[in-house]
Amino acid sequence: MKRQKAYPQEFQESYTEEPFLPQLWQVIYQEAMRANHILFAKKDVRRFELEDRMTLNPTPDDELDILSGLMMKLLTLADLGSLRQFISGLPYQRRKGVYLVYRRFLESWRLFHKNSLN
Repeated sequence: MKRQKAYPQEFQESYTEEPFLPQLWQVIYQEAMRANHILFAKKDVRRFELEDRMTLNPTPDDELDILSGLMMKLLTLADLGSLRQFISGLPYQRRKGVYLVYRRFLESWRLFHKNSLN
């Protein structure tokens, strides 16, 4: 397994503050706004983006429950390395599901941030 990049505290502190997100998620959010999805392997992101993003709809309720549980687990992890390791250990379809939910969160956060500026 490839060694994960370390993102030191100084790196995280170099980002502007988004008061609605914890510090680690501020880094994730701001990098995502630059199209750098640091939670996911680049090859996975390319593949997810090539595939139809609408495949999450309709999703059986049991799969939504599983994805919800995975997202809650992600929120409990304390560092980027742990997040990346957890996601990379999921089967492909679950990684894709997490990615699609993540993209929806990003859009929600972006709209929240935009509205808070007005």
